[in-house]
Amino acid sequence: MAKLAMTSSRWEELTALLKDEQRLRREYPKVAEYLDMAANLAGPVTITSTLSSTCDSFTT
Repeated sequence: MAKLAMTSSRWEELTALLKDEQRLRREYPKVAEYLDMAANLAGPVTITSTLSSTCDSFTT
């Protein structure tokens, strides 16, 4: 897997989006659905894997 590289402004934008649940659900409903589902998976789910998947979803 390629290392994730983002500018500080993109990280700030992503952080703001993840902190605003209503906006996330409105603009990226599938990402919000994934994050809800990932929280219920058995075993540890790391923030790195969740953010990586989230960032991948922004580009598709």
